[in-house]
Amino acid sequence: LKHSGVIDSPYANEQQAATIDIGLNIANGFNDDARDSEIALKIEIRTDNGDLEKMEEVRAEMLHAWKAYEQYAWGMDVVKPLSHRGEDEQYKMGITLLDSLDTLWIMGLKDKFKKAVEWVRDSCRFTHQEVSVFETTIRALGGLLAAYHLSGEPILLSKAEELAKKMEPAFNTPTGFPKSTVRLSDGSAWCPQWSHNSASFSEVTSLYLEWNYLSQATSNPRYKNLVEKIMDTMINMEKINGLYAQWVNVDTARFTSGDITLGSRVDSAYEYTPSHPCHLKKT
Repeated sequence: LKHSGVIDSPYANEQQAATIDIGLNIANGFNDDARDSEIALKIEIRTDNGDLEKMEEVRAEMLHAWKAYEQYAWGMDVVKPLSHRGEDEQYKMGITLLDSLDTLWIMGLKDKFKKAVEWVRDSCRFTHQEVSVFETTIRALGGLLAAYHLSGEPILLSKAEELAKKMEPAFNTPTGFPKSTVRLSDGSAWCPQWSHNSASFSEVTSLYLEWNYLSQATSNPRYKNLVEKIMDTMINMEKINGLYAQWVNVDTARFTSGDITLGSRVDSAYEYTPSHPCHLKKT
């Protein structure tokens, strides 16, 4: 599948045509013998001057925010804009920095990106934190992997795999649904005491993209296998009128809440399902 066109990039020579190549490796699981399909897309978009102005404005706002983070909160989880100071939340891994790596690259802020990668290499540690499996996956693991995919910087993949290995024990349940929180130092994992061993359904079923891509990037199937088990449970579990509820017991895959919604605590479960082609046919 190919699509052609041009893109005028304000970050190369102005009005100079360029091409973006996006490679997608989609595991075709509709039959047991299917091989991975390579789909090369060439996306070409021409922007007018008004679009270029908007792009520059967005880039300027990013620079404004990033310079404040550099000055007041470098290497910390968040910057406090009113008090001009940084603060670590439960992550204690520079979560803002990890979450922003791909944006820095896409916006052409290569010097900022290089400095951030150096911090990841020299200072990013996954040690004593107690973190949300879901939030850490989509922000830290996803941030590292997206930036690795764009830049090819080996340290980003290495750090992503290090983090994944420390979160992996949370997936050790009969259903594959991970416990909500994991302690990175020893792999201890748990759900909130008040939840009766339950987790938000969207959180336990919205991990496929990051963990599957990690397996592709490392040629190690162990990470994909974790989320394959989740998807199998998700498809085959008993539903409520064919729909999912907000809270689920991670050991039994039984819903502990009867609240049906397409919104909070269920939404991304539906959003992530199309990321797994072999399950589309089953649903």
